Amino acid sequence: MSSVALPLAVLTPDPTQPRKSVSDDKVDDLAKSILARGQLQPLRVKPADADGKHVIISGHRRFNALHAIGATTAECIVVDDPHDAAAILAAQMTENLHRENLSPIEEAEGYFRYLDVRQITAARAAEELQVFPARISRALALLALPEELRTAVHTGHVPKETAYHLSRLPEGSERDRLITEALAGSLRRDTAVRAAKVTKGSTTAVSVRRVVCRLPGNRSLTLVGPAIHLDTMIEALESTLKEARKARTQGWDVSTLAKVFKDRAAHEGTQSSDRPAT
Repeated sequence: MSSVALPLAVLTPDPTQPRKSVSDDKVDDLAKSILARGQLQPLRVKPADADGKHVIISGHRRFNALHAIGATTAECIVVDDPHDAAAILAAQMTENLHRENLSPIEEAEGYFRYLDVRQITAARAAEELQVFPARISRALALLALPEELRTAVHTGHVPKETAYHLSRLPEGSERDRLITEALAGSLRRDTAVRAAKVTKGSTTAVSVRRVVCRLPGNRSLTLVGPAIHLDTMIEALESTLKEARKARTQGWDVSTLAKVFKDRAAHEGTQSSDRPAT
């Protein structure tokens, strides 16, 4: 596929690109290379939009480096079929993962968007992106952390391994204390690992009253009730899945199933109130 020279003025970064920031040192090194050897690899861009702008699919560092040396044009390959969002995101993720590491949070957000766009499991995404499944699951765990800690991980103030072990802790004063220490730079990774191991050994003893499961597609699943343990959560989800599959075989829609759940809960509540006190 041949390349064409396009003015830098008509090129614009992709706002959905997983990488949100680029190291100045990396851009400077690439700028020096381009000055010495020219632009060896073209940018990949989408066809011009209504405003005549080409959104960059891959090559954002080259674009920044060309700007830095005062270039006015860039060699580009215009991708004829830019509408496959999953393919574009996969190309961006692969380029960033295998050429220059994303920040841990950028990587996690990229995986989350990829799962959302592709509507596949993390294991399948790992195959497509050529990474280990554990890398995706550990990265996604970081998105459940408080915003202040996510920011600290993004900037490198808190190591991602320490943050991952903190993400395994249940909400509570101990978790809050360790997060405060991490933000202050005084938490040792070994301390976070030990705390996570203690939690793993007593998961059935830990309970909460509300669990919000963040899902792809801007969806969430909320479980509310007294003393929700991991076992009771699994039981509730499995029961709900069984009921949903049964409803599908009967031709129900989701609103009908929701009404059945509501009526059943009301009936059980009435039966409970009618029982004699013991």
